[in-house]
Amino acid sequence: MFAEKYVQDPRHIEVQILADSYGNVVHLYERDCSVQRRHQKVVEIAPAPNLDDRVRQAMFADAVKIARSCNYCNAGTVEFMVDKSGAHFFLEVNPRIQVGRPGGVGRESGERARNAMGLDGSEGRSAGSHSCGRGLRAGTRCASAMHDLFPPLA
Repeated sequence: MFAEKYVQDPRHIEVQILADSYGNVVHLYERDCSVQRRHQKVVEIAPAPNLDDRVRQAMFADAVKIARSCNYCNAGTVEFMVDKSGAHFFLEVNPRIQVGRPGGVGRESGERARNAMGLDGSEGRSAGSHSCGRGLRAGTRCASAMHDLFPPLA
């Protein structure tokens, strides 16, 4: 039997991580993926708006701790649910940086990734480039009102 806690109206928050074979693990901050349709992310916002900084920092620490505890060595996405009181609950780890990651997440995230990879930060950067520190990705899904807003079954 498998039982899990019911979390009413949760937020779906993901933390991206990088881990190497020497035990070094860094997080690349978080994004809010709460807007979903049929369990598919529709809107992703980074950083997660209106997330208490204590909760954010606790999720960062837990994501790193999870990776270290199992000698994780890869890029990855650690997923959490956050309830209305700010308690967070582990969902899963996906062994990849998920492709929906907003591109303008922030200078700090890029610097952490470059430092983790031993780069000095000058690689691939154009003169005068900068980040606003926010990212938003919105997706569209094909739907049909004739099929109760589900895609046709071919």
